[in-house]
Amino acid sequence: MYLDSDFETCKRIVLHWYATRLQNLDKKDEQRDPKTQLQEILQSRQRPLPEYRLIDGPVTHVQGGDPQFRIACKVDELEQEITAEGPSRRLAEQAAAALVLEQVNAGN
Repeated sequence: MYLDSDFETCKRIVLHWYATRLQNLDKKDEQRDPKTQLQEILQSRQRPLPEYRLIDGPVTHVQGGDPQFRIACKVDELEQEITAEGPSRRLAEQAAAALVLEQVNAGN
């Protein structure tokens, strides 16, 4: 296409092809997981990264139920650790990060 035309024509055509994707870029940012969002916010504020600590797990609370992991998340901006549970260590960390993220955003 570039050989048959010029740069501006190519640019216009390519931008037209990708217009929808370019408009949705901000929506993709919202799809990042809470751990990533929390880390990015803390890094932008030049703060230490969050620390995750396994408190308990895997523990089955109900007979026949799925095992649960309990994770504590600590960031310098908050005085206390925030805990959350999930069916895997990763999901428990995500849940804890989401709770911390709410508090960090509330305090700005």
